[in-house]
Amino acid sequence: MRGGHAPGHNFSAMNRNSVPGWAGCFRRWLAVVAVSVVIACSHQSVDFPLHPNLPENLRSFLLRHANTWEMAGDGSLIAAGEGPDATINTLEEARLVLSFYREWFPEAPPSITLFILHASEPEWRQLVAKEGLRPDGIAFHAPGLLVIKEDVDQNLRPDRLPHELIHAILSEQFPESIPLWLDEGWAGFYGWELVRAASDGSANWTRRRPAIEEILPYGLDELSAITTYPEHPEAARMFYRESEEVIRALEEELGRTAMGRFLDMAVRQPMPLSRLLIERWGWHEQKVRALEWRVQQRCRMPRILR
Repeated sequence: MRGGHAPGHNFSAMNRNSVPGWAGCFRRWLAVVAVSVVIACSHQSVDFPLHPNLPENLRSFLLRHANTWEMAGDGSLIAAGEGPDATINTLEEARLVLSFYREWFPEAPPSITLFILHASEPEWRQLVAKEGLRPDGIAFHAPGLLVIKEDVDQNLRPDRLPHELIHAILSEQFPESIPLWLDEGWAGFYGWELVRAASDGSANWTRRRPAIEEILPYGLDELSAITTYPEHPEAARMFYRESEEVIRALEEELGRTAMGRFLDMAVRQPMPLSRLLIERWGWHEQKVRALEWRVQQRCRMPRILR
């Protein structure tokens, strides 16, 4: 089970359209797709698929609370929460995000059994207490389960669901383990790429990335050796930012088609990142150091990404 540290301080998102407009964008895209949606209202009997490897305590939690949620389901993908509109929007958004992601990365699992729960504050506190999660977390994942804490500020992030869905996909694709920097960097970069792809020009999203001046950037090998989220807020901010910048720089060098192969290699052949690039991709030391310098400079400078 993977619990997410709160990365909100790593993002400053500004958009020229509202977040409801973003949801509307998903609905317009999906209007041409025949979607069979079953709504299970409060206090009704609910039947839904759960991942066979979901821990029993979480399975019991879902079954115990299921009749209190509005749920929208389409095959093995289920969304649940307090309101029907938000629940259906979550299902629609998840379907579109998954379709784009699989188009980019055919190596991803062709199907996924996933229960997406937008947990209320009391439900989140209950899960945190029982599962030993960080109190400042905003989401956590288990086999076939994505729980997202209801949070007004975090809900303004257009990449919130895409980011968390990528974590869920990676957990399914690599159930044994995935390097922490790669997990967060991949979700951070491609979460926003999915936002842009799904918008198709109908929304103009801009990200403000302030400079990080309080702490020095990590070296590539230092970053790839991190196995737990940094406790210090500035160190955590640098970790998220630099992980994403590494993925951005690698895609600039390798291209998106090759990034799927890089992901598989980085997970299945764990080693320091500079060594991976030199021994497995044939890079020279100078090229590795140039990429490291580019990433570090981007972390030190304010940026506006469109």
